[in-house]
Amino acid sequence: MAGRMQNQAEESTPAAITTTDISILEKSHGVSVEQKAGPESDTDIKRSATDDEVANLAQTADSLPLAVIIVMIIGGAERFAYYALSGPWQNYIQNPPGDYALPGALGLGQATATAINNAYRFLSFLTPLIVGVLSDTWLGRYKALLWSMIVYACGGLILLLTSLPIALDHGAGPAGLGVSMILIACGVGGVKATFPIFLGDQYTKTQPQLIHKRGGRKMVTNRNLTIQSIYTLSFWVTNLSSLSIIPATFLESKFGFWSAYLLGFGALLISIAILCGLSSKLVKVPKGTNIILSAGKVLGCAIKSGFRLDHTKASYQASHYNRAVSWTDEFVDEIKVTLRTCRVLLSMAVFTLCMGQMLNNLVSQAGQMELHGVPNDMIQALSGIAVVLLGPVIQGVMSLLAKRRILLGPIVRMAISFIFTAAGMAFAGGVQQLIYSAPPCYNAPLACAESMGGTIPNKINVWLQTPIHFILASGEILGYVAMDEVSYTNSPQGLKSVVQAFKQLSNCLGSILGLALSPVSRDPYLVVLYSSLAGVMVLITGIFWYYFGKYDRPKRAEESPLDTTEESEAKE
Repeated sequence: MAGRMQNQAEESTPAAITTTDISILEKSHGVSVEQKAGPESDTDIKRSATDDEVANLAQTADSLPLAVIIVMIIGGAERFAYYALSGPWQNYIQNPPGDYALPGALGLGQATATAINNAYRFLSFLTPLIVGVLSDTWLGRYKALLWSMIVYACGGLILLLTSLPIALDHGAGPAGLGVSMILIACGVGGVKATFPIFLGDQYTKTQPQLIHKRGGRKMVTNRNLTIQSIYTLSFWVTNLSSLSIIPATFLESKFGFWSAYLLGFGALLISIAILCGLSSKLVKVPKGTNIILSAGKVLGCAIKSGFRLDHTKASYQASHYNRAVSWTDEFVDEIKVTLRTCRVLLSMAVFTLCMGQMLNNLVSQAGQMELHGVPNDMIQALSGIAVVLLGPVIQGVMSLLAKRRILLGPIVRMAISFIFTAAGMAFAGGVQQLIYSAPPCYNAPLACAESMGGTIPNKINVWLQTPIHFILASGEILGYVAMDEVSYTNSPQGLKSVVQAFKQLSNCLGSILGLALSPVSRDPYLVVLYSSLAGVMVLITGIFWYYFGKYDRPKRAEESPLDTTEESEAKE
C-alpha cells in the first residue's frame, strides 16, 4: 500500500519544481521552504513534512551540516593519534629490546603486558563518569573536550620523551610509561565522555522534512536515521584513522618506538588546533540547569517508594501524599528512559571485552605465527581496513531497508553484533588450535628449544587471522554505532555526557573481566579462553534480546526506540 501511494505521488510530481511551485507549497502548508540549487537546473526543496507524508513516504537520512564534518575531522585526527600512541604498547611492554623477531623495549612478558593494557583500559573507561559530570554541570561539552585533549597531549609528550633511546638507557621507560598512561587514560576518558555527544549536538534539526528530489521523487528525512548515519560515518572515519597503526608499526620497527609516538603526538596537536581554530563554526550547547541533583532526588524518592519510579511523579505525590515536589511527571519519564538506557549500555561489557582481544591477545597470537616480514602489531590494522571496507556496505544496506520503511533499531543491531562477536571469538579459538597443532613448538609457541630463542614461530600463516578481524569488524560497526545512538537519543540534555560515560563504564567492566582473565591469557590456555568467550556471547545474545527486544519497536518513525512508556512497567 505504501509503495503504491509513493508511486502515485511520484507520478503526480513534476520532474522539476519551479519557483511558482515553491510559492504554492509555502502558502498551502504555512511553512517556509528551503531551496537548493542542483546540477542541470534541477532543484531540491525542503519543507516540514505532514503526518501523512511521514507515515507513507520513504525515509532517508538528512544531509550533514558543515559543523558535523569539522567535528568528524577533529575526531579522526584524535583517533589517528590514539592508535599511533597505543598500537605499539603490547610490543613495547612485552618484548625485550634487541629481539631479532619482534621489536620491544621493557621486556615484561605477555601476561604482564596484557594486564597493564587492561588496567589502562579500566582507567580510561572509568574517568568518563567524572568528566561527564563536569561537562554536564560546569564546563560544558566544548570546554570539557578541549581540556581533555590538552591532558591527553601531555601524556603523549611524556611517552615520546621517555621512549627515546637515551631515556630507556637510563631506566626512564617504566616510570614514563606509567605516568603517560595515566594522563592519556584521563584524556581519552574525557574525549569518550564528550566527543560523541558533542558530535550529535552539531545536527540541530528535530522535525521531519519533506524532500522533493531531483526527478520528482519525494522522501521524508528521519532524525533517528540521520543520527545513525552521523555515528556510522564517524565510526568509519575513526577506523580509517586507526590505520595509523600501519606507519606507526613501520616506524617502531625501523627507527624505534619514539618515532611512532612522535607521529601520534603530532596528530593530537593538529586535532587541538582545529578544535580551537574553528571554534566559531561549531554548535556549543549551553550547559544549562544542573539536573543531576534533581535526578538524585527522584531516585531517592523512588527508593523510599519501593523502587517505583511512577510513584515519584508530581501528580502521584500530590494526589496520594498532598506533597509538592520540584520536578515534573515528564522529568520522571525521562529518568525512566535514562535508567533503561544505562541498563542497555552496561549489558555490553562482555562485548567490549571480546573487542579488546584485538588490542592484546590477538596481537600476541599474530606473533606466534609466520609473519612474512609484517610486524605482528600491524595485523590489528586489518580491523580498521575491514571497517573501512564494510562500513559503506552496511550503511548502504541500512539505507536500502529504510527506503522500504524497514528500520532496524539499535537493540536489534546490538543483538546482531553479539552474534558476529561470538563467531569472531570462535574463529580465534580455531586459529589458536591450529597454532598449537603446528611445529616446532606446538602448544608452547616461541618457548621451546627449536624456536631458536623465540625467533622461529609455529608454521602457521598469519593471514589466517584475516577472517577474525572482518567478522569482529561487522560486530563493531553494528554494536558501537548503536551504543552511541542509544546514549545520545535516549537521555535528557543535562545528562547526555553522564549517560555517555555509562557506555564507557560497560567498557570498564569489560576491562575488569579482562584483568580477571589475565592468568589464563597465556599458552596453553588460549583456545579455552576464546571458546569460552564465544559461548558466553551466545548466551548473552539471548538474554539481551529477551529483556530489551521489546523496546526496539517505536510507535512513531521519529520516536526513540527506548522512549516508550508502558503502564505495565511500574518498576524500573
